[in-house]
Amino acid sequence: MKLITILLFFIINQVKAQDTSAIRLAAKAYANAITNRNDSLILKLTPAAYIKAMGGKNVLLHRFKQDETDMIKANEKYVKSEINQIGKAINTGSNSYTMIEFKEIIQTPGGLCSIIIPYVAVKAKTDTWQFFEAEHLNVPSVRSILKPLIKNISIPRRGMRTFLLDQQFTKEMGKYNWSFKGQIRRYELNYIEPNGYLASDSAMEVVDSVVGHHYSTIRYSLRSKDGILIGITFNGPIDDDGKLNGFPGTDGLPYDPNKNWIPIFHWAYKVLPKEYTKNTYNADLAAVYNFYQHKNVPVLDPNESCRSIIIHKDNVVDIEIMYFYTPQNEHLLKKHMEETEHMLKFKGYIN
Repeated sequence: MKLITILLFFIINQVKAQDTSAIRLAAKAYANAITNRNDSLILKLTPAAYIKAMGGKNVLLHRFKQDETDMIKANEKYVKSEINQIGKAINTGSNSYTMIEFKEIIQTPGGLCSIIIPYVAVKAKTDTWQFFEAEHLNVPSVRSILKPLIKNISIPRRGMRTFLLDQQFTKEMGKYNWSFKGQIRRYELNYIEPNGYLASDSAMEVVDSVVGHHYSTIRYSLRSKDGILIGITFNGPIDDDGKLNGFPGTDGLPYDPNKNWIPIFHWAYKVLPKEYTKNTYNADLAAVYNFYQHKNVPVLDPNESCRSIIIHKDNVVDIEIMYFYTPQNEHLLKKHMEETEHMLKFKGYIN
C-alpha cells in the first residue's frame, strides 16, 4: 500500500511538472507575440470560447489595432514581455486552469516602466495551453461561460505601472497609471468629447462634506466657458469574489458589490428609467443625486454645488459624472447635462 501511495505521488508530481513545462513553453510564445504585436498568433493562443464571449475575432482584432494605435499616439511601445510567475493549477471537473502573471516592459515618454498583468491559462482539448487576461472575468459574457472557475478564485487585477529608473517620474506615473484614456479602454467604453469645453487630465480630490473623508478622485474634467466643471470618476473594477459577504451592505442588508453605487445614506437619489439607461449608457443602472463637496477643499468654488450622475455596469465598474456649478451659473446646469449626456457609453459587445 505504501509503495502504491509513493507511485501515485510520483506520477501526480510528474504530470504537474509536465503541465508547468508546457504552460511555460506556450506562455513564452504568447509573451513574444505581445512584444512583436503578432495578432494572429495571439488569437491562435486564445481560447475560442473567450473569443466568442468577447464578440468574435473581428472585434478582438479591432481592439488589438486600437490598442496599437493608442500606444503609437502616446509614444509608447512594448520592449519585452515575460513570465513573472506561474500559480497553482485549478481543476473544475472537465477543465484545467492555471493563473499566470506576465510582466510587460514598456517604453514611455517618462522612461521604461513595467506592469504585472494576471492571465488565465486554459488547457485546450489538444493538451495545448491558451491564455486570456484574468481581469476580463469581470465582463458578464465571459463570466457566464466560466462560472466554475470564478467560484474557485478571486479575480486578480492589473498591477500599477512602475518606472524602472529612479528618476523624478511622479507626475508621469500618475498620468500613465491612471490616465483617462486607460480607463476608457479598461472598461470598454466609447467616449465622444463634447465641443466647447477645456479638457484636463489633472487629478482632483473629491471629499465628502458630511463625514469629511476622501470620496473619489476626478481623473478627467471638462470646464465650460461659463464656469461649470464636469468631473469624471471611476470606481472599479467591481470585486464580487464573495469575500465581503459578511460585511453589512447598503441599508443594513447583506453586502452586495453591485449596490456600492448607492450614495451614502444621508443623500437622496433618483434612479433613472431602465430604457433611458440602456439606450444612453448601455448600462445596468443610472441614478442622479446631489453631492456635497467639503468646503475646505473646493473643486470649483467655495460656494459650489454638485449634481452627480452614477452609471453602473454589473460586475464591471461604477462611473460618476459630476457637474460642479455656482449660484451664478446654476441656470445653465440643465443645458450642460443635456449636451454631455451621450459622451460616455459602454460598448455593445458587453452584454
